Amino acid sequence: MHAKLLKEGGQEVIKEIEKITCISKSKSEEKEKLLGYLRRNETRMNYPSYLKQGLQIGSGAMEAAHRTLVQKRCKLSGQRWTEKGATNIISLRNLNMNNKWSVLQEYLRNTA
Repeated sequence: MHAKLLKEGGQEVIKEIEKITCISKSKSEEKEKLLGYLRRNETRMNYPSYLKQGLQIGSGAMEAAHRTLVQKRCKLSGQRWTEKGATNIISLRNLNMNNKWSVLQEYLRNTA
């Protein structure tokens, strides 16, 4: 199913799972639960298109970014953040980590 999902997308995987015959009520309920999840998220599973565009489809890069961008700064001992304060510091760290600090400097020069 993994290869089918990457090559053909969520709709084809749903069709394959719908064909499966369950031998018990509990298995049938689990199948319906899975199908419900897949149907609700089908629009997010257009993996063939995402891959053609060169987009990341795994969560690893996002999790690593969260760990380095957010947690290393916002989870220091004794830190207390309001939502606005955390958002602001994360935005600044994002600029700095992406070598875009000059964008902020230019913006500040133009608004001063």
